[in-house]
Amino acid sequence: MSSSFLPKSIAAALLITFVSSFALGSTPFKNLDEVAQRLRLATYAQSASQRTVKIAILDNGFHNYAKELGQSLPATTVFHAGPVPVDAKTEESHGLFMAQIVSGLLAKTPKISYELHLFSAFGYSNLKSAIDTAVSEKFDVVLYSQVWEYGGNGDGRGFINALVNHATTAGMVWINAAGNFGDTTYRAAIDRRLDDWAYLPSVNGGVRVRCFENAQKVCRLRAVLTWNDFKDDSTVGTDKDLDLVLTDDAQKILKTGGLQQVKSIPPQASAGLSLYPREIIEAELNPGIYELRVKIRSQNFSKTDELRIVTSGDYLEQYEKSDVGETLLAPADNANVITIGASDSEKSSASRLLGKPEISLDSKMTLANGDNFKGSSNSAAMAAVLAVIAKALDPSRDRAGVQAFLAGRNSPSGGGSTSNNGNGGLSLEALQFRPTGPGCFRAAILPVTPDAARGVLMGGAVAVETTSGYKIMTATDPFAMGLGPQRKRADDMLVVDAKGFTVRSRSTQGALQAGAYEIVQKPRGTSYCQF
Repeated sequence: MSSSFLPKSIAAALLITFVSSFALGSTPFKNLDEVAQRLRLATYAQSASQRTVKIAILDNGFHNYAKELGQSLPATTVFHAGPVPVDAKTEESHGLFMAQIVSGLLAKTPKISYELHLFSAFGYSNLKSAIDTAVSEKFDVVLYSQVWEYGGNGDGRGFINALVNHATTAGMVWINAAGNFGDTTYRAAIDRRLDDWAYLPSVNGGVRVRCFENAQKVCRLRAVLTWNDFKDDSTVGTDKDLDLVLTDDAQKILKTGGLQQVKSIPPQASAGLSLYPREIIEAELNPGIYELRVKIRSQNFSKTDELRIVTSGDYLEQYEKSDVGETLLAPADNANVITIGASDSEKSSASRLLGKPEISLDSKMTLANGDNFKGSSNSAAMAAVLAVIAKALDPSRDRAGVQAFLAGRNSPSGGGSTSNNGNGGLSLEALQFRPTGPGCFRAAILPVTPDAARGVLMGGAVAVETTSGYKIMTATDPFAMGLGPQRKRADDMLVVDAKGFTVRSRSTQGALQAGAYEIVQKPRGTSYCQF
């Protein structure tokens, strides 16, 4: 299990309960006003809640949260310890940091009434207990700025997502950080090669990791191998078996993760057995290049089986990486949660296949000493603030309603309008599609080019691939190009097909037929791939 990256010395988040906004006594951040402006919180400075919103922050640790009560956190804090105690000497402060973001920003909307609770959720048992409590006490919003390196299959299944589904089924709006494994994940089919080694892309058949020179003269590597056989029931195991092997650049074996995977563990079991399809290696490495290799121990893998290697650690770089679009971990891959990415971090995870994250926000937080920290954890905390406001103003808003509210706050007009008045295109979240390239739109050749579209393309528009099919992208608002049809509703889109131009609703009229293409202004903050 891992959080989005933040050094433990400043990572802080806490779960607090208070019935109304509070006067901020202190804050560790210099840029709260800037963030509040970006989120357009001034719009709600005088807005009053229809009712009090209960928000739960679930996190791995809230170290020193009690010292912040009445200061950067409301004095009326409710902290929920889990059934499994967390060692105070090693407890993280990541959760406190998240809570300070939430509390600091909600102080900008003094008439929004909310209760803030902190739940210790380190480990499966504590996470389950936190969710059970949140369900029984009917919380409205959950912020979980964590992802799990194991416990899920990258497709919304697995026992971690089964827990989360318990909360979302009860009606809670679950805000989840995308995670920051965008450049440290390798995911591929399990392809058996010589001597039962799995095919991996480096010259030596592995995934290379480099430890850079640093003041500590050492890198602390954590490498997690998983494969897609996690069950929704945490007590049910697998007999599909892989081992993870760490070698130096001369192929000398340094460490092995070699548990034997079993479907169930007998009462008198010896050490070395595991229910779960995962192997973990933790090692201190001297500067240099290392390899992670995978040994296939069982003969029961199929063509649909995949492996995933995720690495983490300071001063480390992973050379072989997944396609940039498939790096989400559980529960960020859950269709029932709103996944939040960091638009200003290349580390932020994503899934093109799942169309996640649904929302991406600039994540930078600046501490009083001038240090800057980015990552999807921060973005998720900001999104949770908007979710609280959305539920406070309209308690009937469900997940879809809150997501639409978030997308509106992230659109150029601040209200989800598709009218951009020359100020650039909509956000990707408002448009509900993403690039298929590595952070950019790939040029495409349309299977069939409608006659009416030829003039648009000759005028400088570009046909591109997106996660929802081909689009024709323009530099300006296509409704202002004099093509005929005009926008009548905020979510109208201009479509071209063999019959000419028509207007369709993005939200209610479904997918386009073959041979029909949306003409859309290039989304703000995006670019074309070099071609």
